[in-house]
Amino acid sequence: MASVVGGVCLAPTVALAQTSGRYRLAWARDEEADGCAGGATVAASVEAILGRDPFDPDAGPSIEGLVQQRERRWAARIVVRDTDGVLIGSRTFSTSAGDCAALTPIAALGVAALIDPDAVSRPRPVEPPTVAPPTVEPPTVAPPTVAPPTVVSPTVVSPTVVSPTVAAAAPWFHGASVALRGGFAGGALPGSWASPQAGLGAEGPASRRTSSRWRWSVRATVLPERPLSRGPEGFVFSSTRLSGGACYDFARGARAVLGACGWVELGALRAAVVVGNPSAPGDQVWAAGVAGLRARLRVWGPVRLEASVDGAVPWVRHRFHDGQGVTVFQSPAIELLGALALGVQIP
Repeated sequence: MASVVGGVCLAPTVALAQTSGRYRLAWARDEEADGCAGGATVAASVEAILGRDPFDPDAGPSIEGLVQQRERRWAARIVVRDTDGVLIGSRTFSTSAGDCAALTPIAALGVAALIDPDAVSRPRPVEPPTVAPPTVEPPTVAPPTVAPPTVVSPTVVSPTVVSPTVAAAAPWFHGASVALRGGFAGGALPGSWASPQAGLGAEGPASRRTSSRWRWSVRATVLPERPLSRGPEGFVFSSTRLSGGACYDFARGARAVLGACGWVELGALRAAVVVGNPSAPGDQVWAAGVAGLRARLRVWGPVRLEASVDGAVPWVRHRFHDGQGVTVFQSPAIELLGALALGVQIP
């Protein structure tokens, strides 16, 4: 810790030597550092170091912090701006500890040193202990007492069982998100090349470790009815599907994530007869394997915007024909699926 203090004190004071001033604190964490301490915790630690509250949300000068995970190291980049928002300077503090909590006292000490270097280096005053005057009591002479014999019973010492302390783990839904989805399915239903689709999606981390890149994913999708043709004859088709699988984030940034996903999709392909006597009306089992790419962008706070492109390969290709045996529609060998999703991440 001494090396951290020395590095801060030797750095330029960046116009923060006004120990009587107050500053606006802005503290942010990227997706991989959601479990790190927030701005309120850092502010309380700085106040404890300085012995006063140096922060004011309406102040002109500002201190901005961003916590990130870089190559298995936790890093806090601190930026100082003046009342006009002009960058004065910046410092980065980091630690290779496995737990992000180790970064909090380092970052707090760095912020405190930028605000008031002297307050960090000078020793705290120690109040002398209060010594009470001795009390003299007159001697008390007690008459001699003959005590009866004492029988000492053996003492049985019960063993003490120490229960292990289990650290509170984050709930399973920490970092999960839910989203509304909308888009198209190419070739899934007749009537036109692309059929509209809508539904809900949810996903979350597959591990409670913040460094894990695996995420579970489930989706429910509905393709509304589409006619075989624009005329009054033949079929109308619709489909309902439920899929579950996993995603791997192979590229991560402060706001954006790129990943690849795979699902197993089950549902029903429904054919309804408008007129005539075509084949196989009713629900037909739909089963497919789906794989694709997706990009997720943090828009603001917990709000996320996602775009995805997937390919679905049906395990059974259903064929439908009219009453004369002529094929009017068959499930394609591969479907092309594209969608946009707007969701909210659970803190």
